[in-house]
Amino acid sequence: MRTIIYKGDLDLSNIPIQNLGNLEHVNGDVDLWNALIKNLGNLKYVGGFLRNTQIQSLGNLEHVGGNLHLFDTSIQSLGNLKYVGGYLNLWDTPIKSLGNLEYVKRICLSKDYNKELNK
Repeated sequence: MRTIIYKGDLDLSNIPIQNLGNLEHVNGDVDLWNALIKNLGNLKYVGGFLRNTQIQSLGNLEHVGGNLHLFDTSIQSLGNLKYVGGYLNLWDTPIKSLGNLEYVKRICLSKDYNKELNK
């Protein structure tokens, strides 16, 4: 299978697609606002920001160079994600695990996760 790289910003907001196919690398921003995508599948790298309201899984994603907005999603684990170069917004998510996360510049956790950290 061939690696697919998108060299610019990818704006799929309000587009009724359900997956990103074999896309693995986006050099710019990825805007999935109100898209039907539930899983990022093979996507491993986003050079800019990533936002989505329907996401349930980050799939193979390892790197987001800018902000990662997962506000009000059903995501429970960050899985393979290692790096977020900007702000990570997990407010109003049922997040249970930060997965393999090694670096994040700034984080906003859900109310429930903050309670668990303060026990």
